[in-house]
Amino acid sequence: MRYYNAAVLGPGDDFEKEVFQTIDRIKANPYAYNKVYREVRRARLKRFKWYAVRFSFVESSNTLRILSVLHGARHPDYGKDRR
Repeated sequence: MRYYNAAVLGPGDDFEKEVFQTIDRIKANPYAYNKVYREVRRARLKRFKWYAVRFSFVESSNTLRILSVLHGARHPDYGKDRR
């Protein structure tokens, strides 16, 4: 968000809204997204297509854990060590 606001005034707010909309979609159906590593899943943002939210969902405790919001050009292992 800070990057987009620094580069051009305003898009950072749109980026933040898009992230939270994506999280709302994840909450509605966390199993709709493919696993990318063990129990880690990825949901791509719609407008900012190069970005994705990585998350895990623990059904037994109904817990959604957002692990990272990252650009698709990052190394695929980035953020794997987060729990």
